[in-house]
Amino acid sequence: MGDDPMAAGFFVPEGAGGGKTMNTPTKTKAGRPSAFLVLCGTVVALAAAGTFLFAQTAGTTPTVPPGPSVLVLYDNEGQYGWLGEIYSSKLQNLLGHFEARVTRKPLAQYAAGDLSRHDAAFYVAAVWNESPLAATLQNDIDATTRPFVWMGVNLWRYAWDLSTYAPKPAFEQKYGFRLLSYSGERHGSVVYKETELEKEQFDLGLMRYEITDPAKAVVRATCKDLNGTAWPYIIQSGNFWVVGDMPMISTSFENRSLAFQDL
Repeated sequence: MGDDPMAAGFFVPEGAGGGKTMNTPTKTKAGRPSAFLVLCGTVVALAAAGTFLFAQTAGTTPTVPPGPSVLVLYDNEGQYGWLGEIYSSKLQNLLGHFEARVTRKPLAQYAAGDLSRHDAAFYVAAVWNESPLAATLQNDIDATTRPFVWMGVNLWRYAWDLSTYAPKPAFEQKYGFRLLSYSGERHGSVVYKETELEKEQFDLGLMRYEITDPAKAVVRATCKDLNGTAWPYIIQSGNFWVVGDMPMISTSFENRSLAFQDL
């Protein structure tokens, strides 16, 4: 557990507006019954479909429609590269509930046009990296109209000017939110559908975001710090989604991973 980089209290230089808090009002219901209801909703959602998963592809038949084609990119470099392999495998298992045809590949192996060859894509950002995002992937993210889900850290590679560590105005204008910083402070719970879900003590940190245009960016779940301040946890901006930590780390009946699974 001590070797897990996601539990390591990393520090990232804060960009413009760093350290701000959001006073988003939330209602919570603590306790097992509410979490159980979310779990039931998750099962129903998994049986029916997910908000992340997409219209059927062309060429379907009335009896045996093919599942969606999904690309899962993951980090696999450096000392902790094995984490990306594990988390992406767990995500593939989850996507199996939708009978998705999943292609997993390391981020470094991304080829131009890969996004257009799939119905949706996920990036499992499990290993800290501050190098610029490959232009091929950045251009494809900018252009795609299909669901793209960024999970975990490293969004600064796309959302910031890494020469100044300041938010890119173009990113904020396109998506309606900005990345403030990574916080290694303890964030005790995620609030989803008025239900408070646990966030593990060994997985303290959170990518902190600020909504700048509510007409573009919708907060689907929030995460509370120890002061009770609610930060966006899952954000949807059109086809682009971000998740403020790595929900594939662990699962339980009251775990915040239920919010991600339900969506």
